Amino acid sequence: MTLLPSLALGLVLGVRHATDADHVAAVGTIAASGKSPRGAALIGAAWGVGHTLSVLLVGGALVLLRLPMPARLALALEFAVALMLIGLIILDWAGVSVGFFVQRPSTFSALRRASAGS
Repeated sequence: MTLLPSLALGLVLGVRHATDADHVAAVGTIAASGKSPRGAALIGAAWGVGHTLSVLLVGGALVLLRLPMPARLALALEFAVALMLIGLIILDWAGVSVGFFVQRPSTFSALRRASAGS
């Protein structure tokens, strides 16, 4: 029974991590590009599974090998996340549907067309 509190803490911290602004923005942008609620749910689930697997693999290896996360690697990964979020913003502004890689009108392009017509 001593494993249960650790698992519960991991779940609570995971839910808190998943609701950080960067995660909500990324998943929201990707899911909003879907054509249906089911498609958006599948994209969100795929994001969650992929994120979980990467955390388990890297985190598990570090724990099993009793190694700390190298500071330079942590900074490089944070920078990669920042670049991905900037890329999602650019794709949304350009009207590219990230989830299905098809063109769709974005709020930005609709505003641009409206201002050009006035």
